[in-house]
Order: sequence, then C-alpha cells, then structure tokens
Amino acid sequence: MKLLYKDQLKKIKYNLFNFISLSLLVILISLTFTAAKQSISRLDDNYDEYMKTQQVETFQFSMASVDIDYLGGTAILYLCEELDIEFECYYNISIGTPAAYNNLNHIINNKIDEQPELLIDVIDTYVENLENEYDFIIEKKNFSDVTDGVNSYRFVTLTTEIDIPYLVDGILPVEDYEIAVFPEFAENNDIKINDTLTINGTDYIVTAFVYSPDYVFPIYYMNSMDLEYDTLVVTNNNTIELLDNHINRKYVARGELSDILDAKTYKEVNETDTSALGKTTQIKSIKPAIANYAISTLPIEVENANIFIDAFLTLFISFIALLLTIFLKRYIDKNKKDIETLQALGYSDTELTKSLMVFPVIVSLMTIVGFILGLIISSSLFDLYGGRYLFPKADFRIYYIVIQNAIILPVLFINSISFIFIRLSLRKEKKQSPKFKSKLLKYTPLKTILSSSVLLTIISVMIIFGMNGNSMFNEFGPHTKEGNNFFEMLQLDYYTDEAISDDYETFTREGGKISLINGVEPSKKYGVRVYGINPDNSLKLLIDNDPLNNLLLEDGVIISEYVQYNLGIDVGDEIVLTIDEQDLTYTVVGISNELIENNVFIKKVDLNAVYSLSNDYYNGVYTTDDLYD
Repeated sequence: MKLLYKDQLKKIKYNLFNFISLSLLVILISLTFTAAKQSISRLDDNYDEYMKTQQVETFQFSMASVDIDYLGGTAILYLCEELDIEFECYYNISIGTPAAYNNLNHIINNKIDEQPELLIDVIDTYVENLENEYDFIIEKKNFSDVTDGVNSYRFVTLTTEIDIPYLVDGILPVEDYEIAVFPEFAENNDIKINDTLTINGTDYIVTAFVYSPDYVFPIYYMNSMDLEYDTLVVTNNNTIELLDNHINRKYVARGELSDILDAKTYKEVNETDTSALGKTTQIKSIKPAIANYAISTLPIEVENANIFIDAFLTLFISFIALLLTIFLKRYIDKNKKDIETLQALGYSDTELTKSLMVFPVIVSLMTIVGFILGLIISSSLFDLYGGRYLFPKADFRIYYIVIQNAIILPVLFINSISFIFIRLSLRKEKKQSPKFKSKLLKYTPLKTILSSSVLLTIISVMIIFGMNGNSMFNEFGPHTKEGNNFFEMLQLDYYTDEAISDDYETFTREGGKISLINGVEPSKKYGVRVYGINPDNSLKLLIDNDPLNNLLLEDGVIISEYVQYNLGIDVGDEIVLTIDEQDLTYTVVGISNELIENNVFIKKVDLNAVYSLSNDYYNGVYTTDDLYD
C-alpha cells in the first residue's frame, strides 16, 4: 500500500496545473470565509452585554417651546406674570383662534429666551409627570455641536442612569473642563490620558477614553462619524453650559414607547404629528432606538452577513467537490490500464480507492493554510468592518464555529464525496451497446464545459451582486440629496410671519395621512410629512433638480419615491390627504427622489389654509450659507 501512495504522490507533478488551481481555490475560499466570519463574530460578541450594561435608551425625546394648548391655566398665568405680558395673554386667549394661540406662543417663547429657567421649570414639571404616569426612567441630557477647523466635537452630558459611558481607560470626568473622548479619535490624533486638548481656544484635560451610546442619528445626515476628525466629548453639565455655543436639551428614556404612542415602528413614530399649531403636546420630537442605525442595525447586519458568508462557503465548497470529481474521472480514465493491472495483481477496490484519495486529501487540507491566512487578515478587516459601530469590540480570539466551517466540514465533505465517487468509478461497469456508449461516454469534454459554465455563472452573479450592492450604497446619498440646494433646513417650534433674508426660503410642514388612493382606503394606516412649498421655490427642487418641475404643484401633489414604493402610487393617481381632520384631494403629478422619507409636497398656500393662515406664515426655513437665527 505504501508503494501505491508514493506512486500517487509522484503523479501529482504530472497534474500540477490541476493541483495548484484547486489548492489555490480552496485556500482562497477558506481565507475569505475565515476573515469575514471572524470579523462578524468579534463584532457581535460584546453587543448584547454592552446594550444591557450601559442601559442604552429605548427612546429619546426633545421638548418644544411653550405651547399654551398644553399648559394649564395656572401655568399660563404664572408665565404671563413672570414675563410681564398679561395684556397680550388675555387678549389672545380671549380671541381663542388657532392663529391667536400661535401668536401668543410666539410672544411667550421670544420673551422666555431671556429667562430660560422658566422654560426649564415648565418642561421639567411635564417630564416629571410623564415619568410618574408611565413608570419611565428619564434622564436629561444637554449637548452642543462645536466645530474647530476640520474637527467636529459633540459635547454631551455625562449620564449616570441611562446611556452610561463605557470606560475604556482613565477616570470619568468630574470637574469642569475635564472631558472624555472616543479611543479611536485619541489614537488618530495621538492623544494620551491627562493630555490637554484645545478646542476653540479653550483647554480641556482628557481624563478618559470612553464609548458612549449617544444617538447621533446618522440616518438624518447621511453621514457617519469620521473618527479621525469627529468625536463625542463626554463631560459634566457645567462645562457644556460654559461653552460659547448654542445648547440643545433632550431627554433619554427607558420604557415602553408604545405606552404613550400607538405607533410601534420608527417610521410610524417619525410620522406622528407631535409639534404643530393647535396640537396639545409639549413633545417636539420622539426618536426610538431603532432610528440610530449606527447601533440598532448591527444585529440585522450580523444576521445577514452570516447568511451570506455561510451560503458562500456552501456554494463554493460544493463547486470544488464538483471540480474534483471531474478531475478524478478523467484521472481514472487516463490510468485505466494501471488500475486494471493492479486489480489483476489482487488489489481490492477499497485499497485502490484509498490510494487515489491522496490527491483530494491534500487539496482539502489546504483549508488549513487558508484558515491561517484568514486569521491574519481578519484583524485588518475587522477594523474596517466594525469602524462605524461605536462600542467596545471583543478582543481577538479564534472561534470554534470558524474552525468547524472553514476546516472540519469542508475536509469531511470534499473527502467523502471524492471517496464515494472513486469507489463507484472503480466498480466493473456492465457491458453496454456501442451506440449507447458512444453517445454518453465519448463526449467527456461536455462535462468540463458544463462545469465551467456553472462556475462562470456563479462568479458572474456574485460579481454583479457585489458591484450592484456597492453601487447602490454609493449612489444612495447623492440620489436622495438631489435637489436640496440649501445649506440648512430648519424646523421651527411655532409658526411665524416675520420677514427673513432674501437668501432664505420658507416652507410649512405638518403631519398628515393618505386616506384614499383612487377612492380606495390603503391596506394600512400610512402617515406622511406634508410639506407646503411655493412653486417658485429654488432651494428645494423636487424632480431632476429642475425648477420648472416645481411648477407641477400648481396642478397637483408630488410624492417621494418612498411613498410611491410603500403604497404603489403612481403619477396620475388620485389621493386624499387628511391634515388636521380636513381632507384634501389631489392628483399625483410627480415623484420626488427621496428614498427614505415619507414626504408629500403641496402648495404652501394650500397647507396654510388648513390652519386659516395666510401664505406669509411658515414653520420651516431653507437657508443658504449661514444659519437662520
């Protein structure tokens, strides 16, 4: 038997091309699987524990300015007296129209800017009642976005109950001007613990490196943080108050959001009208955890990645087994005389099969080489793959599932298939008619052609899939941003008719729903954001970035691609928009390019008329290269 094995080893050099080709293919597949699976496993390792230990919020909300429709009589009286606007309060409340209430909100909120502690008192009372009524855990968080040259810093309040910072190194900041930053930002900028970081002329001492689950909502900005230039700056509240910068306030909460809203999904919550003229609520916006795809989508991505890489391995290992059987068939046919001689000398089929297994065994063991190379590459791949998920990643370790799927199962599968095939091929075939034999066994190259075609098809499909997927993500941002020829889009807390710069353009935005499509109710409740813009608007161009297409609003309504996709609405269809319990009937005259927004665009004068406002009123502003005050 040893002579048979040696003979088969010598014959490898006469089939060197096949041997090298198959070996390289096995190495490449094992390498790819190992590198990807290791990265996916490491990324998923700490996720559940991190979310639980750090008490990551289930939702967050921000508060609108004062809305007298919400406030009780005592609170209104308190504010009117403290702000010394009793006459304005009595006058507008006596009129009692939505426009009068809006005017009083405007007056109160302009005045309250001079005494912000009054607003904080009102809001804190509301939040306290909300916390007690629904058994929520709520913690206030202040934040401010600061730019210094190419660097962007989001200063965030250090929290103790929700969104607890994960300490990587150092001591959490306690004193004023002490801060903590992302470890990746520190590494990219050569920052050490206790170093001084100067931001806009102010020195801060870096006391810690942390991860913080602050919800930066990249879905709204189409950008992820660039950790070479961007970081969260976790600090105490007083340090943020000392910034010469606008401070935003929000509340992070843990609890069942469905207790206060019927909507169960982010899409539905985001479409819920929470801050508008005449609405009895103080909540400006609510963002459930799923809205932050930089954190919430990781389990979905891991699941999809595992499905893809497991399918990839299964597909290509099966293909290698197919190639091996084709090679072994030709090899057996080529050495038929030698095999018949050995059989005549008394060697059994089992012994011959074992000797012929030398080639597939060596090829299958190349998975070990691919596995080792994959482990080496996985660290670099992991850094790239996990860079956009800002939480502590698992340390490097070798996962059994990777060894099992990259080495053990492929070796068993390849050798089992090869053994069975060789064993069956060595059986003495029954005599067949020459005609039958000539038609089936004469055309051995046909098998090669078929196998090559299968390989080409598989590779082509994967290349096309990869290129299309990459193209989709590359084109997503530019496509959905097309027509947004403004620097900033601002949503105001209340309506105003104040004059603005000629460089700005106004819009009105309210929540609504599509009640009927061609006279038929949609199969599901579907809320939308209804934008009222003037047809001569030039900063927001709805179709093909062409101002002439905005004039279509004179004839009907323009909907976003996302609305078209979800409801199957097309140009020419008739829809009924319900806004503040009023029904407006429109013909769809165009499809705008927004891919993730449930937007419906109508004439601003039409939307304002729902609230008995002239077209001079607005609650949103498109600005150019500077910010609206």
